[in-house]
Amino acid sequence: MAFRFILLSALCALAAANVSMGSRPRVTRASYTDCSGAALKLNHLDVNPNEIPVGNGKPFTVTFDADVLQDVVAPVKMSVKLQQKWFGAFITIPCVANVGTCNYDDACALLDTVPVCPPELTSNGITCKCPIKAGHYTMNQQAFQLPQLDFPFNVLANGEFKAEVRLSDQAGTPLACLDVQFEMGGCEGWLCNLGR
Repeated sequence: MAFRFILLSALCALAAANVSMGSRPRVTRASYTDCSGAALKLNHLDVNPNEIPVGNGKPFTVTFDADVLQDVVAPVKMSVKLQQKWFGAFITIPCVANVGTCNYDDACALLDTVPVCPPELTSNGITCKCPIKAGHYTMNQQAFQLPQLDFPFNVLANGEFKAEVRLSDQAGTPLACLDVQFEMGGCEGWLCNLGR
């Protein structure tokens, strides 16, 4: 479940743009850069509606077009750097329970811990296992739904974020690279604005 939440959160963060603040946490002002790699080319990514509901259980749709240029086989090293803005500066979020700024020796091994690949992915020919075969992958307006967030996660998910994700093969050759910046808002109460 945690992996599914992380995956769906990443999809949200990658594609939302020019979104207005609402009464619930929402991803806003997001942007991403495909900083290249030998194996993955992200051609198009779109999430609808523009106001992506984060934490209130409402559905949204994802459309994407990507090319996997070579078979991706285990082990795949993954480096994630996650930062949140506090008091005007971006602070690195530490790795806790495999979430945050973490290095993984094998992202494929993480995928192996997913008991059931979400049907939203499998219905589009995407598996949650390595190897990932070279090919053209698309998803057209596939509906997703994030779980509801309760305190303290609704407070922690409020603010400006940066994420850098790097994938490489065993020899250290870059396979994929993605830089993401996004803002989540809509949390209410004095704790939500602390340090922002």
